[in-house]
Amino acid sequence: MWNGSKNTTSDGNPAVVKGMPWWRLDRMWPDDYLGYANWTPLIWAGDTWEAPDHLHGGQPYASFNDSSQLGLSVRAAHTNEPGRKIGALVLMIRTRATYGIAGKVHFKRWAGSGEANLLILRRDSAPSKRVVEIKKIRLPADGEASIEPIMLEFDAGQEIAFLPVQNQENDAGNLTFTELKVAAKR
Repeated sequence: MWNGSKNTTSDGNPAVVKGMPWWRLDRMWPDDYLGYANWTPLIWAGDTWEAPDHLHGGQPYASFNDSSQLGLSVRAAHTNEPGRKIGALVLMIRTRATYGIAGKVHFKRWAGSGEANLLILRRDSAPSKRVVEIKKIRLPADGEASIEPIMLEFDAGQEIAFLPVQNQENDAGNLTFTELKVAAKR
């Protein structure tokens, strides 16, 4: 489990491992995920991480299920509600290395009928401050999708982001990370 340390703040986000920040839960607003400055940490709400200033139907939010699996609840733009309500799991890279990424996710679309995708992105810090799509994985309406193993070079200060996205208006769903492996190969 990954709990915040103080309600209505981002205290505790990112998660710290051995004294270093490693994993962060972000939201995008405005909803353009390629805009580097649009990413900010989700806020602790007592039992979930959310974006209280731009929620619609409770999205975006992140929480853990009874099996301690992280889930992200997201929503496409909604009638009379501008912008998608999207969130991401972000790994902050500490050392230059080749990283292997693989795993499985479960997606459950509970509103709408459009296509959903899991995007794997690289976020570059200064000086470029850009976001680059690495891979797009189509998500089933209700089922498991695999993140086939990929190997990529990352520099210290870059980030790997996992972002579920729905584009058809009124779509909403939950993505659960059932198995995620990110490891440096040295």
